[in-house]
Amino acid sequence: MIDTQASRISRVRVADAPLLPPSGDLAIGSCVAHACRGNDGDVAVSALYKLLIAMTIIHFTSFLLLPDLPNMVSALVIARYILWPFITILFVIFLIKNGVTLVARVLAPFSPYFIIGVLSACLSDAPFDGLKLLVFWLLGTLASVTAGLGLKSVVALRTTFFVFFFMIFSSLLAIFLFPHFGVFNGAQSFLGSDWSGLFINKNVFGKICQCELLFALILTEMNRTLRLSVLGLASFLLLHSGSQSALIVAIFQSAYWICIPILRRRAHPAWVKSVIILGTLLASALVIILGRAPLLALLGRDATLTGRTDVWQVWINRAMQSFWLGAGPGSFTGNSSATADLTQAFSRYGTIYSPHNMYIGVFGEVGILGLITFTVPLIYMFAVLPFTREGRMPVICGLLAFTMALGGLSETQEVFGLGLNMFLLVLAYAPTAHRPSKSLLGVRAGISHGRQG
Repeated sequence: MIDTQASRISRVRVADAPLLPPSGDLAIGSCVAHACRGNDGDVAVSALYKLLIAMTIIHFTSFLLLPDLPNMVSALVIARYILWPFITILFVIFLIKNGVTLVARVLAPFSPYFIIGVLSACLSDAPFDGLKLLVFWLLGTLASVTAGLGLKSVVALRTTFFVFFFMIFSSLLAIFLFPHFGVFNGAQSFLGSDWSGLFINKNVFGKICQCELLFALILTEMNRTLRLSVLGLASFLLLHSGSQSALIVAIFQSAYWICIPILRRRAHPAWVKSVIILGTLLASALVIILGRAPLLALLGRDATLTGRTDVWQVWINRAMQSFWLGAGPGSFTGNSSATADLTQAFSRYGTIYSPHNMYIGVFGEVGILGLITFTVPLIYMFAVLPFTREGRMPVICGLLAFTMALGGLSETQEVFGLGLNMFLLVLAYAPTAHRPSKSLLGVRAGISHGRQG
């Protein structure tokens, strides 16, 4: 058969299309429509998915939500009310075109946690508040599922990269042009001041810089000059944010990104590699626990992590009172009657609505059952997934899961609030979920870590 130019172009387009179920849910015409992304309708849909990523990240990070910018705050509140129906409409359209199989496959690791959350909310003292929180959590998750499945993985990653770049670059401009906004303590001099950019505080700004570092690491196919420049800029701003938590996470995520490809190339069973990762993490945790005081002194932190360890013990004791299903979503991560007396007791540290630890927050809100269904998928994604599935996306998914798991040790994130880490994790897992999983007992060698998705 003659291999014509038209047939070659057709095969390229099919290879570049978002990966969809091989059979069952999609008619042949739908497959062709997704494979051939050259018409105006597909370009418009792709643009909507990119806009969805940008709007969701801006909302989850409270970008520009500053008290000194009341008009901007009003605009962002309006945008928030637009975002929820926007997510719903795009998800429903995607579901009609593609069916439920792949969506269900993406949501499968997170569904038990959500179900426990629903049970906990129904049995709590404030069921309406808990269920409302779950609805918004679900919408945020569906946003990442829709964008992750609707876009090619590299396009989704690039879009996220440039959204974070816009945030840190505009924050840099604000720091130099409008120090009243850009410097956390309001000082007019940059010396000795923590930078917050266009975010509510230095820790959020540090988190965004850390995320941009992560995406600059993983997008190895980008222009080298641009990539190195962004790595330098994000590192510079991260150091000036004064957020030690974000700095520590950035260091460890870089180490993870370096080590995982090396392990993947080793001719060992996948389970051995998973054990190596988990063993290394446990050994590191033991070293940190035993040598906590000198290590924290090097970072300029006190042994209580600015009072966090004192807070942890009290919040754990309160969580034990609702051991199995917790006190309900929102009870340990917001202004709740369940922990109002604890907030008052620690008023010397400021307004403390949460235990400043993601795992304690999960335990308090959805109990031990929720904690298990929350942590098991995280561990699977950063310790097992990269060694049992082909391509680069499982490694990226593992990196994001690792970042989320590590960052949650000192901050209350991703319980049932609007979490950036969960959004990014599901965004990366969406194109990974369809890939066939290999046995943990098999020997994997020579797995690609290049540009493929």
